[in-house]
Amino acid sequence: MIFEGSEKKVEIVVSLRDSEPSLRQLGEAFWERVVREARAQILSRISSDFADAYLLSESSLFVSDSRVTLITCGQTTLVRAVESIIEGIGLDRVEVLFYERKNEYFPDKQFTSFDEDSDRLAKLLPGKAEFFGNENGHFVSMFHYENKYVPSESDTTLEILMHGLGKTALNLFCTPGQCSVNRVRSEFAIEKVIPGYQVDDFCFDPIGYSLNALNKNRYYTIHVTPEKEGSYASFETNHYIDNGLGRDLTLNLISFFKPRSFLTVQFKKSGCLIANAGEIDFYRIVQSETRTLSSGYDVQFCQYLLKD
Repeated sequence: MIFEGSEKKVEIVVSLRDSEPSLRQLGEAFWERVVREARAQILSRISSDFADAYLLSESSLFVSDSRVTLITCGQTTLVRAVESIIEGIGLDRVEVLFYERKNEYFPDKQFTSFDEDSDRLAKLLPGKAEFFGNENGHFVSMFHYENKYVPSESDTTLEILMHGLGKTALNLFCTPGQCSVNRVRSEFAIEKVIPGYQVDDFCFDPIGYSLNALNKNRYYTIHVTPEKEGSYASFETNHYIDNGLGRDLTLNLISFFKPRSFLTVQFKKSGCLIANAGEIDFYRIVQSETRTLSSGYDVQFCQYLLKD
């Protein structure tokens, strides 16, 4: 059984106008159509007064009044969903757009490449493609709308992308019948890792796991694709990350999943210092760079590899 865990992601920030609906006011039927364009389905939803979190058949969707984050895995066609969103809200309302794609284990199984996706997006709005990582290993490709924008200092995102999971995680997530939401929450100590959050999670049949957690307009999400041919787990949050919290989160995740290698990707307002997690027991940093983008954000990319 082969399933592509590496994800595609889009994040869009829109202007709010009295005469036009917010993203949440577009309604669930609108977002169902968007998700179908990506070749996925909505499984469930949790909500707060500030945001909606949709658990999908292939990853997650988060919608607040002015921001949407859509993450998909498998053989999804996310760029079609992006086109559907822009058609629905109007190009003139888009202030920020990031389209991100982690390199796949099985790129020949995908319907499009990143280059094809970025070419389609460039026909809608001016943008620039960025590349982080090693083309012979793991890397992240990114297309961003080149539009001057000033994010707040609390506008942050942390991604932790893990490859080659350890035996404990594989036994929990990869053994049919062993993965249950109660067991995962207990063994992973979800309440300690993300305290105070409303949690929506799902164990797939026969294997695989997804989690959304929501508190006001802040989210956490975890996705696990445990097939031995390309085992992968991802974590993402827009919770405000200071340097200490970022390191603690990274250590908790790495201690549980014990991957052979992992990437961290952080977004913060340009000029705000981003500190990576630093040296981690049993891992060495093989690449670290921070790049300032024209869209108002600094992006830090780090790659860690298990020591011999």
